[in-house]
Amino acid sequence: MSQREGSFLKRNLKKIVILACIAVVLIAGFLGFKFLVKVGSIKYIYNYMNDTAGELELISNPEGAKGANAKKPSATDDTKPSLYGIEESIYSDGQKVGSFKRKNKIDFNDAFVGSFTDGIGMTTFRGDYHRNLSSMGVADIVKESFGRETWEYTTGKVLKSNGVDYWSGNGWTGQPVVVRWDERTRRNMNLYDEAKDNPGLVEVIYPGMDGWIHFVDLETGEE
Repeated sequence: MSQREGSFLKRNLKKIVILACIAVVLIAGFLGFKFLVKVGSIKYIYNYMNDTAGELELISNPEGAKGANAKKPSATDDTKPSLYGIEESIYSDGQKVGSFKRKNKIDFNDAFVGSFTDGIGMTTFRGDYHRNLSSMGVADIVKESFGRETWEYTTGKVLKSNGVDYWSGNGWTGQPVVVRWDERTRRNMNLYDEAKDNPGLVEVIYPGMDGWIHFVDLETGEE
């Protein structure tokens, strides 16, 4: 090391140490953020240290998108029923026919969809099959917050195919089914006894990214 280099290090040693400490803090903070926010589990570090992606089967079928884009569902070369010994036949009044056309046209109008259930609520994504009813009812907002006590419900997570990150939460839609069942339906459902006996029960049905469907009482947040 030359005298000039030694002199430079001596004059700037404090700055170099400070910059090195800042870099260490930033790196540690970034890793800590990913650990706490994304997963909150020691398994996250394990996934980075081990090739857990190899444990997950990644299934992709780009050929299947062709029929979807053309709005005409069809089998791909790998999914043809004939490859698996499956044969299709059409029967009308007990007789095998080559084609069939319904006598009465099926029309998914509002009256038809409304007849599905006597329950009141959001029974499908964005309200109906038109996907144009994203909310219903009136919110009681006081001082920029909801005017009654709120609750939290925690869902799980599943490992992504990259073997490191996780799917969690409730997907991009983020909207559950929310419905108040009629008395007869509620009595015939496999609910807890206290839920069956609650005439004002409003059920929140949440399909989670953890692979489970969660059923929660809207009023209390209890399963």
